[in-house]
Amino acid sequence: MQTKQMMIGAACIPLALAGSLLVSRGVRARAARNEAPPTIAPIDADDELDDDDGDDDDGDRAFYGVWSLGRHAYAVGEAGTVYHSSDGGESWFQQTTGVPEDLRAVWGAAPDELYAVGDGGRILRSRHEGEWVALASGTDEDLRAVWGAGPRDIYVAGDAGTVLHSTDRGATWRRLDSGTDEDLRAISAAPGGGVIVVGEGGALRRVRSSADAT
Repeated sequence: MQTKQMMIGAACIPLALAGSLLVSRGVRARAARNEAPPTIAPIDADDELDDDDGDDDDGDRAFYGVWSLGRHAYAVGEAGTVYHSSDGGESWFQQTTGVPEDLRAVWGAAPDELYAVGDGGRILRSRHEGEWVALASGTDEDLRAVWGAGPRDIYVAGDAGTVLHSTDRGATWRRLDSGTDEDLRAISAAPGGGVIVVGEGGALRRVRSSADAT
């Protein structure tokens, strides 16, 4: 089984491509004490992931994105899947999104204000205890990455050089000129404002909004 890993502070959360979540804690702290590194413990989808009514759900799914802050973590994946943990990844519960598209990435302005993006231009926002609503993105391109400096400065990147920017908590999105038609895979903050996006075909670009440029 393939995994992809993300470092989040002192925790490493690999994303499994066949329906498992794995959590490892205290890597740096243990290294500083010259202790043996911890074993990465799988959280099996069949045993540890419950749907929102508390019943075990089908664990045969792929997860594509994860975001965490404090003891809250969110994982998103195929067929509109969203899972939330409020205890540092010990247990996970599914949240209903009502959309069929695969979700590729998730980012939070706060533990109670989340943005998820995915195929077909899908953007979702959650601001009320797991209630997800669809936002109009203005594009049909698959969206693969989301990052924000805050709820009024959010960027999304995706296929065909798509970069979107919102300054009003996702109510409206403006397409920015990325300078490329390549599919973009990841996005992060750029020093001094704007974002850096990377993707296929050697795409490595800095993108600014008009607000960043002034």
